Amino acid sequence: MSEKLLTTVEVARQLNVPESEVERLAREGQLKGLWIGGELLRFHPDDVGRWQSQSREAPSPSCSKRPRFSVLERLRDLLYTYDFYVLAVLLVAAMVGLIIAFR
Repeated sequence: MSEKLLTTVEVARQLNVPESEVERLAREGQLKGLWIGGELLRFHPDDVGRWQSQSREAPSPSCSKRPRFSVLERLRDLLYTYDFYVLAVLLVAAMVGLIIAFR
């Protein structure tokens, strides 16, 4: 999990396209992105590089629906993106429980 994930802005700069084009590519499933709660958050550098090497021509604009993800996939993406915060909340909750138990 030490691999740095890219933002939409960073991907747009790397591909030399507008941010809206990056979002469209992700919605159409051409470029794999991490979605949480219906919001596009991050991209794996390997996925961006793979798309870039496969598609050398300029992408054509179109309107398609974004792929549907199961609850488990969304939960996995949430935990992957916010793993530090989840761990911190659990640790604080355990400490509060110990303090209350030994009062």
